[in-house]
Amino acid sequence: MNNIFDALEICLQELENGADLEAVLVRYPDLADELRPILKTSIAARKAAVPEPSPETLRRGRARVLQNAAEMREAVAQPTKRIYPIFRRLALSLSLVLLLLFISSNGLLNASASSLPGERLYPVKRGWENVRLLFMLDPASRSALETQFYNERFAEVTSLLTKGQVAPVEFAGVYLEVFGQVYVSGIQVIVLDTTTLPSDPIKNGAAVLVMGNTSSVGTVQANSIQLLTTASTVPTGSPIIVLPSATQHPQPSPTPEATLENENTNGSPIITPTSSSNSNSNSNTNTNTNVNSNDDNTNNDDNINDDNSNGDSSSDDDDNDNGDD
Repeated sequence: MNNIFDALEICLQELENGADLEAVLVRYPDLADELRPILKTSIAARKAAVPEPSPETLRRGRARVLQNAAEMREAVAQPTKRIYPIFRRLALSLSLVLLLLFISSNGLLNASASSLPGERLYPVKRGWENVRLLFMLDPASRSALETQFYNERFAEVTSLLTKGQVAPVEFAGVYLEVFGQVYVSGIQVIVLDTTTLPSDPIKNGAAVLVMGNTSSVGTVQANSIQLLTTASTVPTGSPIIVLPSATQHPQPSPTPEATLENENTNGSPIITPTSSSNSNSNSNTNTNTNVNSNDDNTNNDDNINDDNSNGDSSSDDDDNDNGDD
């Protein structure tokens, strides 16, 4: 088989060089019957070949081909324009919004930095925070930025409660339940029957996210309480001091201490209480007075009796002397 292909190739080359068909086939008598029809077909095709076109014809043909190619590209791109025009408009609108935000950031963002929930510029403040988080790709930097925003939310809630303003809020903190009252980083949270809670009970010390509304009495009524991941860093707030509601029993009053001031004429010390009621002072004073009065009366009676005895003895002696005389 390879011999016939080699012979055919050699014969075609000799025919192109102007050799005669029969003169070529003489070299391969064993293959002449197979090569003759193939070589005749080749000679006929060469005679029927179209002459080479002129340069002008080539230029017109090239222009026609380019025009057809342009029409084909336009026909292919047309469905894309009809399917995605809304996305292009959205992309253009988003670009304009970002451009406006960038241009007015120095004024508008600075003005909204101190806004509180419920105020007009507060959505601008939160929107800019979300944009910053969106483009923060580093995990450590993103975590630090989230912690900064947690502290900002906590400061906003504290400011609203101090002013007694009512507004929807969202803040994170440390959960604490004591004596049936719920606190989140020192802020009292009212859990209602409609409050959405996790399926498992919340343990003290867990990091939670509270969404609700502030009240004029210094509490937050919770719409929902969600558990945060253990890696979240949330504000701790101020410590809570809660007194038990049980009735306290009165403590006995301390026993008054006494001091020695001086001694009375009888040699017994006078005791004066340093802290006692008026009735005790009066009773002690009256007792001392009565004792002294009784002592004086007793002494006076003894003296009178002695005088009377002496007088009687003298008169009897005088009468006896006069009688003897």
